[in-house]
Amino acid sequence: VPASPGMAGALCGLLAEVPVNVRLSSAFGGMDALLIPEDALPVAAAALVRHGHAIWPSAKICEPVPWKALRAPPSNPPLSRRLSGVWSLQRREEPPGTVVEEFMDGEGPLRLQATGGLFIELRIPGAQRGRATPAAEQGEASFCGCCRAVEKEGRTLCTQLRAVDFQPPSVDAVRLSITMGKSTIDELSYPSGEYREVWKRVSSAKKTEFVALELQSEVPEPKHPRCGIWLFAGRRWARLVGPPRGSGLVAGTCCRSLGHLQRLRGAAEVRHELKKHYHAACGELEEPGMLRTEREALHPERAGSLFYSASDESTGEIITGEDSIVRILPTGQRETWRIVEWTFDPFTPMDGVASEPRR
Repeated sequence: VPASPGMAGALCGLLAEVPVNVRLSSAFGGMDALLIPEDALPVAAAALVRHGHAIWPSAKICEPVPWKALRAPPSNPPLSRRLSGVWSLQRREEPPGTVVEEFMDGEGPLRLQATGGLFIELRIPGAQRGRATPAAEQGEASFCGCCRAVEKEGRTLCTQLRAVDFQPPSVDAVRLSITMGKSTIDELSYPSGEYREVWKRVSSAKKTEFVALELQSEVPEPKHPRCGIWLFAGRRWARLVGPPRGSGLVAGTCCRSLGHLQRLRGAAEVRHELKKHYHAACGELEEPGMLRTEREALHPERAGSLFYSASDESTGEIITGEDSIVRILPTGQRETWRIVEWTFDPFTPMDGVASEPRR
């Protein structure tokens, strides 16, 4: 989209207030360019996004340092274990003290987190008469990734490294200052303190068994490779798949929100990408070998449907190996998932014979 006259100068003024050392260069043909030192790109990009601008490709401008620790083992395993389990959002305040969302037990967003830090957060908006509306689609905000928790200067800090997100990525990795109660987590955005969330534990980490899987490959390979996480925490399961950070329209653009992105780059294009390349769902493990869906992003009509049954070929097949599992869809597509954590087998019936699923 062509910039309005004087925009380059206005952007220079905005960045000078940050402050960022920026130079304006007028190229041949009347095109203006902003020259920003490479080490100042994340700060400059964050300032522009806060003022309503969109910037891409996101992978070139996001703060790189936190992501270097993505494959490292947890720095504080006992703390990671305390954060593991199933959590339900009770209340969100923005700013702190002003309640903007409040939920009854089990009705709000859900978070599953494994002991090693892999997590999925399901933020699936409500539907009208079982159908997703455009307004609800803009509210799709589920994401997954890895949580790194450390204790520093008397406080517990968590960094969320989001690998897949239904919303456009932020320039900075999300950081939270947390206070842990007996069955709650109080989270305050750090260091800004812009919002506060209170989460309540649904399951006990001490009694919960975990399975954590990472998507390794898909056959046939999609045009834009995807990544994803599939978690089991006791009887609860969740999976989320989509283009990785920096790929595609949504993950490749830093801006305020999904609605903002649709206005800037086309609602139809963004909606098409979400429906074709993203998937998020959670549900209950009724018994080993039988998974039922409770919520699914963009498809509220699938609530209560059977996701997988070892006794029903129409739901596909899952083959469990030593280091990975292979899911073969009814269409013939194959997903290979790497085993990260495995304390029980959720896919194989206990006696080798699967029960007949209820419809």
